[in-house]
Amino acid sequence: MFFDRNRKKKAPLEQKLKALQMHFENNYKDNAHQAYKESLEIFDQLKAEGILSAKEEAAYQKRMDEFAEKLKGYTHYDHIGW
Repeated sequence: MFFDRNRKKKAPLEQKLKALQMHFENNYKDNAHQAYKESLEIFDQLKAEGILSAKEEAAYQKRMDEFAEKLKGYTHYDHIGW
């Protein structure tokens, strides 16, 4: 049976990404940008410490890139759909 020994170390990143998704869905623009910044810092730290496998790193990088693309122009000044 396979156990992920670093699951607890990856939990803060998962929590931040869930919060980011929630803020994005609820149109909390400032909070979404802050959660993205914090999740990016955690992601970089986990990469630097070698906690993420290559497969996990690629998956998280893809998610981070997707959020970065969604957050472009996502401010109080650029009202999308109005």
